[in-house]
Amino acid sequence: MKQDLVDFVREGLGCRCPQEILESIRLQPIPLESMGISLGLDVGGRLLVLILDHPKPDALTGDRLSSLLDRGRRLRDERGFHRLRLVLAVPEAESGYWSGLCADLPLPDERSHWHVLP
Repeated sequence: MKQDLVDFVREGLGCRCPQEILESIRLQPIPLESMGISLGLDVGGRLLVLILDHPKPDALTGDRLSSLLDRGRRLRDERGFHRLRLVLAVPEAESGYWSGLCADLPLPDERSHWHVLP
């Protein structure tokens, strides 16, 4: 499973983290379950990955996504991470919709990133 997580961070998210950071990947307790976050990853204590599994288009608007990103950024800062990657795991047929919606949302800073993955 560890190699699957390393592959996900490297290939899925395009992270260019040094190898030593990838030596320590663990599940992270995330207090954002009410917002739909299904999984959090702590990558070497430097990268926080939050995964939102299959959001419903009618339930998750641009305003809610912006709020989620802002809360994720605050969580990143409170826990001492350097970067945040918020991942929307969506069906392939919906990836264009979600990519377009996320592209229109401003990021709070250069250390926060959106990913839409089928």
